[in-house]
Amino acid sequence: MAKKASKRKPAGMQPTGAYRPARASRTEADPVDQEEIEDGPGFMTVGDHLEELRRRIIAIFGVVAVASLIAGIFYADIHRFLVEPYNTLTEERLILANVYGGMEVLVKLSLTVGVTVSLPICIYIVWGFVAPAVERRTAWIGRLSVGVSALLFWTGLLVCWFYIFPLSLQFLFLDLLPEGVAAMTPVEKYYSFLFLIHIGCGLVFQLPLVLVLLGALGILTLQWHKNYWKYITVAIFIFAAIITPPDPLSQIVLGSMLQGLYFISVMLVWVIERLRRRRERALAENEE
Repeated sequence: MAKKASKRKPAGMQPTGAYRPARASRTEADPVDQEEIEDGPGFMTVGDHLEELRRRIIAIFGVVAVASLIAGIFYADIHRFLVEPYNTLTEERLILANVYGGMEVLVKLSLTVGVTVSLPICIYIVWGFVAPAVERRTAWIGRLSVGVSALLFWTGLLVCWFYIFPLSLQFLFLDLLPEGVAAMTPVEKYYSFLFLIHIGCGLVFQLPLVLVLLGALGILTLQWHKNYWKYITVAIFIFAAIITPPDPLSQIVLGSMLQGLYFISVMLVWVIERLRRRRERALAENEE
């Protein structure tokens, strides 16, 4: 008898006898891949971004509301502390200009103190929304910038409270006060003046951070500062004259401080550019 020809299994045959064709490689246009990407943990749709933004806006309002509520609870102590320079200097008491003056002062004082105290936290919450979309190094620089910005803002407030604000009060209520005239100042006007000069100084002290960031990005280089530093000096003193009360002493003091901060910023830009050139030379040597 002739032997039966042995049957060989196809290459794709599994031990169970069921043939399974090789799985085709997926392409970028494969809808299954798109579903996997959309379901991935690192992917956020437009709706997810809007929901995250909504949560952060609510958090900001919550932080401001809590800070303002605490300021309102301690309203009497804060008011006593803020009007002490005026009472000590003029030996007069502030007056109410209208019936609703007390309510206006309470709301204005609570909101302004609440926003000022919670401002660094609010900026950090906003940056937390942007940070996931940038590189890790950029996110670290952003957090550092938020901290430096808060430090500069509070430095400006302290400089204004201990130096610029007393000088302004002395100039306005003693040096310019005509003989035989009492300084009867409405409390609403006093707080408007106080908040304007302090917040203005806090914002102006952000100048070094802005200039250093622009220098690091290559927008305002050291050569640019060499060409335009004279015009910037004039602009600084004009800006100081705008945001300060109309007395030359506080304008000169604030302008001089800003000029010093400007030159410190230019020195930091010089250091950044020097480190950048050194890094570029090192990379060029490594490529060779």
